Formats: sequence, C-alpha cells, structure tokens
Amino acid sequence: MSHRLPSPIRRGLVASTWEGSFATVFLTLTTGIFLVGYPIQLGASDRWIGTLAALPFLAQTVQIATAWVYERAGKQRRSITAWTLVASRLLWLVPAGVALLHPATHPALTIHLTVTAASAMLATAGGHGWQSWMVDLVPSSVRGRYFGFRAAVCAVVGVAAAWGGGRVLRGLEGARDGFGWAAVYGMAALAGVGAWVAMKAQHHPAPKGHGLGVPFATLWREVWSEPGHRRVFTFFTLWNVGIGIAAPFWVKFMSVRLGLAEEIVAVQGAMGALLGVAVSRAWGAAIDRVGLKPVVILTSIATSFIPFFWLAIRPETTWLVWIDAVLVGLFWSGFNLAALTLPLAMAPARGGALFLGIFAALTGLALGASCIAGGFLAQALPDGPHVVLGVSLAREQVVFLVSGILRFASVPWAFRLPDARSKGLRALMTEISAGALRLVGRRPGH
Repeated sequence: MSHRLPSPIRRGLVASTWEGSFATVFLTLTTGIFLVGYPIQLGASDRWIGTLAALPFLAQTVQIATAWVYERAGKQRRSITAWTLVASRLLWLVPAGVALLHPATHPALTIHLTVTAASAMLATAGGHGWQSWMVDLVPSSVRGRYFGFRAAVCAVVGVAAAWGGGRVLRGLEGARDGFGWAAVYGMAALAGVGAWVAMKAQHHPAPKGHGLGVPFATLWREVWSEPGHRRVFTFFTLWNVGIGIAAPFWVKFMSVRLGLAEEIVAVQGAMGALLGVAVSRAWGAAIDRVGLKPVVILTSIATSFIPFFWLAIRPETTWLVWIDAVLVGLFWSGFNLAALTLPLAMAPARGGALFLGIFAALTGLALGASCIAGGFLAQALPDGPHVVLGVSLAREQVVFLVSGILRFASVPWAFRLPDARSKGLRALMTEISAGALRLVGRRPGH
C-alpha cells in the first residue's frame, strides 16, 4: 500500500497510527469501567450512570458549530484540532486530583460529571477537525485498508491499556481509596500528551477549502438536499437509538451482577477489539473491493443478535462473556470500520465539514438521548427477576432485550444506504468465503 504513496502521505499515515495508539490509551482509561466504576463506587444511581454515559455522545452536537469553524479554518485546522484534543485530555487531571485528595466526597460525583462533559465537548470539536483532516490525508483508494490496519494496532494497544489500567486500579485502590482512580486518570492525561506530540508530527495537506466564502445557509441546504446524505443520517441515527439504550449497563452488569473484577471487565471490553485485529484488515480489504454498504448490512444484522445472547448469561456462566468478545471481534470490528469510513467517503468537496458535523450531531444526540432513556428505564424497573417469555431476567437484561429489538428495527434502513461502489451482499459473502479458504489453506499440512 504505502510504497505507491507520496512520502509526506506515508509519513502522515505512520504519525496518524502513533496518534491513534496514544488516543486509544486515553480512551480506554476514560471509558467503560474506568468511566462509570468510580461513580458506582461512590453510590451513583442508574439515572446518573445513564446521564454520564450520554455526555460524550450528546457533546457531538457541538459539531454543528465547529462545522462553521472548519469550513473556514484553512491552515488553522491543524492547530485547532491538536489543541482542543490535548485540552480535552488534560482535563482528566482534575478528577485525578479529586480522587487523590478527596476520594469519597459528594462533590466528586459532580466534578466527575462536569469534567466528562467538558472533555467530551472539546474532544468532539477536535475530532471533527481530525475527520476532515483524514479526508484530505488518506487516499480514497486505500482508505479501507489503512483504517483497518490502524484499527488493528489500536486494538492491541487497547487491550494492553485495559489490562494494565485494571491492575494499577486494583493494586492502588487496595492501598487507599482514590489512589487507583487518580493513577488511571493521570495516565490517561499523559497518553493525551503523547497523542498531541504525534499529531503535531502528522502531515497536514492543504484543506480543499471549497466552502470558503460560501454562506453557511447555502452549505446547509446543499447537504440536506442530497437524498444520499439523508439516508446516511437516518440509518445511523436509528441504529444509535438501539445502541445507546443499553450502553450504560454492559459494564455495570458484569461488575455488579456477575461480580467480575475491574481488570477482567476492562479486558473483556478490549478483547473484542483485539480479536478484531485478525479480521479488521480483511474487513478493510472487503470494503475496498465490494463497497461499504454490504459490510454495513451484514455486520448490523450480526451485531443485532448480540443483546439476545446476553439474556443467557448468569453469575454461574460468566465464561459466556468471552464468547461475546469473539462476536464483537468478528462483527463490530467490521461495522465500526465501515461506520468510520462511510461518512468520510460521503463527505462532499464543498461543505464536507458541515456534512460530518451534522452526521456526528444527529448520531450523538440519538446515542445520548437513548442512554438517558435507558437509565430512566432501568431505574423504573424493579430489581427483578423479570420473567419474559419464560426467561428470568435481571433488569439490565430487560434493557438489553429492548436494545436488540430496536437494532433489528433499524436494519431495513441499511439497505437504503447509498454506495456507488457496492457490489452487493453476494459479492461480500464470496469475498468472505475466499478469505476463509485462504486462511485454511495456510494451515500446516495444507
């Protein structure tokens, strides 16, 4: 791939991979069990947890405003992107200090929520710039393969960060309450600085700037007038409603209901991404060969089954969570790669930053509102058990059931996604079969 690309592009892709690795450490240590574990330790309610989980998604509505900025930023895009991202990550020094000095005070919950919101808003602003930067940096001919490779590297880094962070947390919390959380959030901030250094070294092509001087209202009308854009917005908004309603409770279910240790919960969350390493480059190649739409359709159907699988998990069958990691590795890796690549591919030359901003705002609002709704739903349900069609469920599992139903309800909209390069599901299945045969053919003795 890389030997045919100009040298600045090659160097930029290498720097972007390093940036992604440091960013993954930060994200791992400030999401999942590391985001909600401290509030749970402080006695946060389900509504509080749902609101906390919603904040990073609701913050994506900021991209409507940042779209105006990035359409006009020109060469300043690089500086705005880098500084907003590093600021969002350094903010986590605040909850680190609170956990170290006042680990069990009531204001700790409010400070945690406030920092999560502020950090998410800054990260969203910087992430918008990063997206438009990637549109200019990564050639469309290798976009699927490159992001597949980058995702694979970040997956390995994520598992290492999850395991290491979990061990540090458990070890230091055993010494004194708050020490472990302070160390985890401090390491997250340090990783944010590493990502900033890598981003400063990343090649920044001149932005296309087709929207310069064009009234914002004109760009707005142009983005919404394209039927393909509206189809993309509709599917991912509906899909995220189904995802968000259960998002706050996977970690709590494993930690509280199943009694799994923090490092186990963290590794389980990252293990799917690690297992996806083996298939992410294959998904990227499939996207380049048969298009994005078939990958979205297949993986959305497959991942819609996952919440129903969780209805069978009990404290005596915790080993089933590792089967979930396998399913996540196989299918979520493909869906996430397609969901990252599709908006980049759809972004128009004129108004591209606005298109990406609207996409992020709509999908983030759907996720955030759904997270909050899930929190209220879980809080409203009695502790259980609840019998549904003869199956005994904890209240979190009832929320998982609702998530699965909503996911399946959104799948028909995936068939309406635009993709001029799509060769159809049959071509994708042929590609997958050929890849499996090549894998079997490499085994010793074959």
